[in-house]
Amino acid sequence: MIIRYGITGGMLCAGLGLMNWLFIAPNSSPGTTQLLGYLAAILSLLCVPLGIVYFRDKLNDGVVSFAQGFKVGLGISLILSLVVFCYSVLFFVFAGDDYRNWQAKALNETELKEFQMKIEQMPEYVLSPWFQGFLVFLSVFLIGVIISLISSLFLKRSPTS
Repeated sequence: MIIRYGITGGMLCAGLGLMNWLFIAPNSSPGTTQLLGYLAAILSLLCVPLGIVYFRDKLNDGVVSFAQGFKVGLGISLILSLVVFCYSVLFFVFAGDDYRNWQAKALNETELKEFQMKIEQMPEYVLSPWFQGFLVFLSVFLIGVIISLISSLFLKRSPTS
């Protein structure tokens, strides 16, 4: 159940991210596209409360403690984040240069020089697909932890005596 909800959420996030890159990014600014990326991550993390509700109602006789819900939510968030990590690594392997060029197109001359100087000063590993994928993994997982906490708090249900 955790794997199913995690993979579903991860595929949703990756699919929305790919659609964002292919259809929205060519006509939008990096800020707008980044905002849509975060919205895609949050939308895909709705699998966390759905998974907790499924666990509570279908697998645990209508009962779930805060700790149980949090464990389920963390598991779903972890699987989801791993799927998004794999997508991000592949994205940066195949479109990393296009992505950096797209970012640079939105800058004026002064901003472009600053951007290029920052890129040159960065350690080489920062631009690697693995590191970029890790950053995406970390941000999605941290949002997932927050959603797991909130969901566990609101969805807990004690047994009725």
